[in-house]
Amino acid sequence: MHIPFQHQQHAHCESGVTVNLLRYEGIPISEPMAFGLGSGLYFVHLPFIKVNGKPAIGYRQWFVSIFKKSIRRLGGSIALKTFSREQEGMAALDKLLEQGKPVAVVTNVYYLDYLPEYFRFQFSGHNLVVYGKQDGQYMISDPVIEEMSWISADQLRQARFAQATPRPKGKMYYIENAGSLNGDLSLSIWQSIDQVCYNMTVPPMPWFGTNGILLLARKLRKYPKKYDTTTINLYLSNIIQMQEVIGTGGAGFRFLYAAFLQEAGQLTNNPDLPRMAQKLTAIGDDWRNFALAAGKIMKGRNMASDRFDKLGDLLQHVGVQEKSFFKELRALNPYKRTGKVAK
Repeated sequence: MHIPFQHQQHAHCESGVTVNLLRYEGIPISEPMAFGLGSGLYFVHLPFIKVNGKPAIGYRQWFVSIFKKSIRRLGGSIALKTFSREQEGMAALDKLLEQGKPVAVVTNVYYLDYLPEYFRFQFSGHNLVVYGKQDGQYMISDPVIEEMSWISADQLRQARFAQATPRPKGKMYYIENAGSLNGDLSLSIWQSIDQVCYNMTVPPMPWFGTNGILLLARKLRKYPKKYDTTTINLYLSNIIQMQEVIGTGGAGFRFLYAAFLQEAGQLTNNPDLPRMAQKLTAIGDDWRNFALAAGKIMKGRNMASDRFDKLGDLLQHVGVQEKSFFKELRALNPYKRTGKVAK
């Protein structure tokens, strides 16, 4: 079975999957627009929850939420399924392929043997499209690499049903109705913007949004006093990996969202959105500087307290800038007084 699916490389796995599946359905959408309509930008730091021995950190909304929200805001619908049994999950995938339906799946990157070695560690949140099967091998469109790939049935099964936290449980999803880009997308655009601004600035808990960024900044300053060198390197490497290796993390997501604001400004004829896009691009540069500084600490193995004070200062500056940015962006919403904007 072979579906005439067009593989294209993108910046981030889930927004890339969304774009490629929509294009297959005849909806020519850009990756920034898919990421923006899906309200993908977020931050969470849960130091009391360990994922593979490291404090949980995330730079985007929960898996598949970008896909679900972007399709819904285009007026379409999706199907999403998980499985308790591996055999059932693989059979369900094969059945959809036989019906000519390309299917996205959530996988653990450690088992994707077509990826470069530095990509492959225990992370169960990578999205890709399966669009064919031949001689026991599956045809893969992984949006973070340039060419299509092949993977064995056994490797794909292990990737879909990995035991590493969070367990993907064979999760697969696909488009039932693609919706449309035709018509006025202004309300959908501002609903998606409002949700990001709300998530980043309003929740009072210390672990989410800009509060979570400021929390991590405070935690970083205490690393030399609380942890040994091995633990510090483990924790810093996790922050950098989640920011710069898996998906596009801190800086890349800001650049992607800035591109969405630029495109949204053109579609809605709103001059404020391109101006805000420039501000967010500058914040993205600050995220990149933070990652570089963290990397230098790891490379030099200099665990002096003053270096972590400076690292915390860099991230605190990012958090303060983002809180101000998202509050300003939310105040620009022309639908705010109409009651049409959903949280």
